[in-house]
Amino acid sequence: MDYKNDSLAFSFSPDPITHQQIYLGNGTIDSSGNFDINISIHETSPVYADLGAYRVYLFIEPGKAYKISL
Repeated sequence: MDYKNDSLAFSFSPDPITHQQIYLGNGTIDSSGNFDINISIHETSPVYADLGAYRVYLFIEPGKAYKISL
């Protein structure tokens, strides 16, 4: 699937019971398929992004950079 020019937003759900969603940041995927999003966190956290019918999950750590292939 081609995600070029789509918006990608990451969120966090700290409470598995209420599923309260906390928005962390977003960016636009450019024509080359690249995007850059800066997220400020204080501890390793599970985050997710919705991509159409899919939800992508990953754990991120403070001060780390990630390369994600979709």
